[in-house]
Amino acid sequence: RINPTPTISQLYGQISITGEITCVPSSVNPAPAICFIGLYGDDGKYYGLKNLNNEDVVSGKYATGKRVKISGTITPPETEKFDIVGNIEISSIELL
Repeated sequence: RINPTPTISQLYGQISITGEITCVPSSVNPAPAICFIGLYGDDGKYYGLKNLNNEDVVSGKYATGKRVKISGTITPPETEKFDIVGNIEISSIELL
């Protein structure tokens, strides 16, 4: 039996998801020259990340390409500049 894909409104609330730290794709052209750090989930969707410690990103602890499990609260995107389904306010993050 195949589970139906949840609608976007069903996505908001508590979430626990695994995936890869990445630069999320821009939905504007030309794309900005900065890397907006996010998560490419194992569900095939991109998520923005809130509360990710910038020092951990700069040090390489959570560099692009790292596999992680993130738990937190997902909220709607705050901008349409990036192709994300929502932002995750991180309550826990674990390297895999």
